[in-house]
Amino acid sequence: MWNEQFWLPRNTTWTNFTVLEQQGIRLPQLHDLIYVYPLALLLYVTRLLFEYCVAQPVGRLVGIRLVHLRNSRVSLLGKFSESFWRFIFYLCIFLYGVIILRNKSWTWDTKDCWLNYPNHRLTDDIFWYYMIELAFYWSLIFSQFIDVKRKDFWQMFLHHIATISLLSFSYTVNFVRIGALVLVIHDCGDFWLEIGKMAKYARAQKTCDVFFVIFAIVWFITRLCYYPYKILYTTTFEELNILGLFPAYYVFNGLLILLQILHYFWFYLICRVAILACKAGKVTKDDRSDSDGSDDESSNGDVDIPFNFFSSMRNTLLLSLLLILFLFQINHSFASSLFYIRDRPIHDDGNQLGRIDNYSELNAQIEPSYDLMESDHRYLIPRLSWSKRDSPTSKRVKKAFLCFFNTVTCFG
Repeated sequence: MWNEQFWLPRNTTWTNFTVLEQQGIRLPQLHDLIYVYPLALLLYVTRLLFEYCVAQPVGRLVGIRLVHLRNSRVSLLGKFSESFWRFIFYLCIFLYGVIILRNKSWTWDTKDCWLNYPNHRLTDDIFWYYMIELAFYWSLIFSQFIDVKRKDFWQMFLHHIATISLLSFSYTVNFVRIGALVLVIHDCGDFWLEIGKMAKYARAQKTCDVFFVIFAIVWFITRLCYYPYKILYTTTFEELNILGLFPAYYVFNGLLILLQILHYFWFYLICRVAILACKAGKVTKDDRSDSDGSDDESSNGDVDIPFNFFSSMRNTLLLSLLLILFLFQINHSFASSLFYIRDRPIHDDGNQLGRIDNYSELNAQIEPSYDLMESDHRYLIPRLSWSKRDSPTSKRVKKAFLCFFNTVTCFG
């Protein structure tokens, strides 16, 4: 199951981790993840106590009702308490992440996430950051079935599974640097959403509108701009150029891309809420709200628009804009990688990134069935050669990657 040829880059084995541990360099260990499960239980109990002792009294103080609304299984006060707990957790864990990451070199230069791997010492602050985040997402997996049921229930469930898989994998193979960056990016927008929902439940409509605008802006900047242009870029290209190609590379990036697809889905919902808000003059109900009848916002007179993905030209326009943004991000990632680095150290297996003066050399390497553009000396083309140890499948994958890369950058 833990085949090092699958999970680790070339020239790296599990023995390297053992040797570094013997030299006094603390590295992540698989058995560390056992701490996650009691922490998840502790977080869940803490949540129950917080909601009963803090959130509900605050909710009553601002005038939120305890009674159940029409066709709703959860009271308005229960929804307020749930959002209050998530707001406190997301805010605290985000501030903790900012404090521990602000002085890390790899926060500002993502190439340091891969250089000198696997000799990356695991510090106590990163260790607890990972453990608490993993415990929280495990608690969400189980509490999701008893919390407010939302329309994106299975999308959220898939998001939690992908996040737990990413965190567990990145911790086990000591990719904690890039993992910590992914965590802090995702945490910085969530607490704005939760406090906006709290304001909505408390009928502070103007405050809700302000927080929703802040949330939408932060979401767009972090998850649709910084995440694909910095995080996905470094895991796709910088990791490949520094560590080389290995099977788990596809697993790691596949999960990261899955998160990005979910980001597009949720941004679609955010756009729908924004459009409805412009029409109604205020932010209406959360477009992910529970679908088992009317909820608090509906009872206050807001219109509940049923979720029908292709119901109108508005939805089609939003999908088109998201598709254009997605294609632009793909093209930008490939094009920007052309200017990544001029000289790169040669690995033992012969992989290197170099400048080639014309496309005829590239054509000879990848043997395409069509002629590419004429010579253009402005570009740096990533050249992925292979060693005798590469399987025929690996060679075909590299050829296909180069062919796709060159096509996108030339014609995109």
